[in-house]
Amino acid sequence: MKKARARRVAVEIPQAPPEMPDPGPSARDHPHSRAIAHFITEFILRCAHTISGAFQNDYEAAILFLTISNRNSEKVMSDPALRQRYGSYTATIPDEHVLLINRMALARATGLPRETVRRKVGRLVEKGWVIEQAGGLRIRPDINRDAGYIAILEPQAQNLRRLFTMLVTSGALNPGG
Repeated sequence: MKKARARRVAVEIPQAPPEMPDPGPSARDHPHSRAIAHFITEFILRCAHTISGAFQNDYEAAILFLTISNRNSEKVMSDPALRQRYGSYTATIPDEHVLLINRMALARATGLPRETVRRKVGRLVEKGWVIEQAGGLRIRPDINRDAGYIAILEPQAQNLRRLFTMLVTSGALNPGG
């Protein structure tokens, strides 16, 4: 009878994590932290109210639309040359620069159940704001000329200006002065 040999098992010894730089003071320590949080929250709520109206107050459909839109423009927004060329709503992003997203990735990105994503994306496709291509979903290329879409964009510029005005006039952007 042969005696079984003990196998050697390589054990990886964890190394000490690299030293992290001191993160500095907490965001809570900023002298205007409450004002900043308030103004940003107000901005988000104003945007959500305006945007959700275009989706019959279906916040999940609005979030899915925004997630698709954000993914579609990710390549353009991360490349300075492409951003310069296609960064305005007056220009349409060509197919070769659009990053598509599938329903499974949408479910993961939003935390919504797959069935909810399937149903609500179906409605966005029916509405004509989202189109399905071989590799995934994209916002309709000419959406920037759709009156309903323009109606939800216009107030966002006002909301953004209001946010920056509040941050500047409160002194939140200049904590040392």
